[in-house]
Amino acid sequence: MKVVLIYGSETGTTQYVAGIIAKRLTEQGHEVVVHQAGVSPLPIDLTGCNLLVLGSPTYYGGELESKMENLLAQFQPDLTPFKV
Repeated sequence: MKVVLIYGSETGTTQYVAGIIAKRLTEQGHEVVVHQAGVSPLPIDLTGCNLLVLGSPTYYGGELESKMENLLAQFQPDLTPFKV
């Protein structure tokens, strides 16, 4: 299964968790493509993706990390065919 994991991280904690998730999925035989919000160029290629994983810290009662919020505002793929 091809997994695309996109995360935003200000302090490194979400980056750390994303790394653990990617490692475990890879160990289980999945192809994992990791992108960091604000670093990876847009658009992110979802061709052949079977599972989309999004990770972001939240602040002040639910606000997304700014780079992830910007990514989601700019990158608006049709998520209908995906498990998210």
